[in-house]
Amino acid sequence: MSNNDRNERRAHVDFKLNKSIDNSSHLFFLGSCFGEEIHKKMKESGHTNSVSNPFGTIFHPTPLLENLERIVLNKPCNAEEIFTHNSNSETHHHLQFAYRFHNHNKSELIQFINQTTIEAHNQLLNSSHLFITLGTAWFYRHIPTNQTVGNCHKLPQAQFAKELSKQAEIKHVIKQIHNLISTHLPQIQLVFTISPVKHLRDGLAENLASKSTLISAMREYLMESQNLSKMEYFPSYEFVTEELNDWSFFRDDKMHPTPETINLVFEKFSNTYCL
Repeated sequence: MSNNDRNERRAHVDFKLNKSIDNSSHLFFLGSCFGEEIHKKMKESGHTNSVSNPFGTIFHPTPLLENLERIVLNKPCNAEEIFTHNSNSETHHHLQFAYRFHNHNKSELIQFINQTTIEAHNQLLNSSHLFITLGTAWFYRHIPTNQTVGNCHKLPQAQFAKELSKQAEIKHVIKQIHNLISTHLPQIQLVFTISPVKHLRDGLAENLASKSTLISAMREYLMESQNLSKMEYFPSYEFVTEELNDWSFFRDDKMHPTPETINLVFEKFSNTYCL
């Protein structure tokens, strides 16, 4: 594809300008790995006050909400939250967080979680913007505890059931996130986006079902909500899949955007939000 062809594709997705970020702004990113990429680009461009995913990458909205509640409310971890797995040796896991939140010593794990929570709470209190990137509507339910997990922690596959959230369920989570921030941290500008990373390991049709569920839930909530002065939506997914719309903008795995694609999204992001 020529550069002219590429440029012709870049004028269609609607980006609402809200130039509210300067070098003194404090940014907080949660959710999918694509949000992590934008966080890195912000750091590279001189926005040093940026934090990303203190509990690790989380793709589904439900565990993301639960982690955000913990951060906002500075909620300590209790022993009942920890799942203990016995195989060759006993290991303790917090399944709402990334794999690094496991330990052979339960007390050390709880201490690590609580220290991470305190640091994240203080960082969020000082943040001007919170960017949440939703990755998928598919989730894994841990059968022994009947909880929706943020990460399967390399535990036996038989312990999990894979399910697809309904649109109404995702919309309810979005509403809870919005209410949580507007109630406890009303000064923060909340920005949602949906990751353009394709979850093709779920299957092509399954990936489309997931993304369409997220998009429809988000749009329905935006249309119905009466107070959006501190919440908005940045169309990362739409820009990559509808405006760029070419496999050449993805890596060889056909799932992850190329560095060029990330740069193009970041250019849109920066032009939208940065002074």
